[in-house]
Amino acid sequence: MVTVAETPLARIDEAAQSARARGKARVRPGCPVTVSLLEQLSIRHDDLSFEGGSREEIIISAASRGRVPQVLLGIAGQLFVWFTQRGFTWGRTADGAFHPPGWVPKIPDISWVSPEREELAKQDGALPAYWPIAPDFVVEIVSETDSLADQLEKMAGWIEHGSLLGLVVDPAARTVYIHRPDSPVDHRIRPGEIDCGPEVPGFKIDFALIWQFLDQSGD
Repeated sequence: MVTVAETPLARIDEAAQSARARGKARVRPGCPVTVSLLEQLSIRHDDLSFEGGSREEIIISAASRGRVPQVLLGIAGQLFVWFTQRGFTWGRTADGAFHPPGWVPKIPDISWVSPEREELAKQDGALPAYWPIAPDFVVEIVSETDSLADQLEKMAGWIEHGSLLGLVVDPAARTVYIHRPDSPVDHRIRPGEIDCGPEVPGFKIDFALIWQFLDQSGD
């Protein structure tokens, strides 16, 4: 097991400071990027989130700014109403982390896991910090510190490793990219509503309300 004590902490701590100042940073720790390592770094820097990136990187993110919290709240709020009305027990936001087999540990902006898939995530009857599955439904939001290309690449990874439906939301362009396995990406500019069925049965996102809020706030 790789521990924090065995990594170049000065380099990671410097990247953490950069993430606080700029919103996001990347660092190569010089050791395998494991769930154990990321969990320990999350304790060391509890105001930041840590996930694996390509090329053996760690991606360090601070709390989102600008448009992202507004979009996240708009979608997560609608998702919360949907799954509680149907008696489902789980949805995960940025506090949720996953480690699908064959991929690096990742943290989505918003996700939902079906009860059946949640059972598959349990280890010895309990849910670990990083669930060893991909969520059924994932949303990634393009922030001021992200590139659209990076978020589209991340979503392609979610789909490749088991997610059934993914949305990449670009608030600045008022655009949504819809990803499903074995289907071309559906690119929609300023959609009014997106039906997330059948993967998330009965769930429809009112994007018109989200765009209206952004327009009124000057974003």
